Amino acid sequence: MLQALRSDGLPEPVQQYRITIAGESLRPDFAYPARLLAIEYDGYEIHNTPSQFERDRHKDALLQLAGWTVLRFGRIAVQSGEMVRLVRLALA
Repeated sequence: MLQALRSDGLPEPVQQYRITIAGESLRPDFAYPARLLAIEYDGYEIHNTPSQFERDRHKDALLQLAGWTVLRFGRIAVQSGEMVRLVRLALA
């Protein structure tokens, strides 16, 4: 993901940016803190259990309630360029 963002000339995101909301510490994979944009990569090997699915939804809800935009992508979106296109739109 990071290489795709870099190669397209997008600004460098912060990796594992710590955000505390309602006493919970969250770390999206990538963030543009000034734009309140969080980017998550959902690899099949990590995000394939019901408990992980629920944790991801909880994390998204907290971030959204605090005014963050959350974009989630998988391998195909990264490889096809869709991730870069949508991140660029979110930063515009």
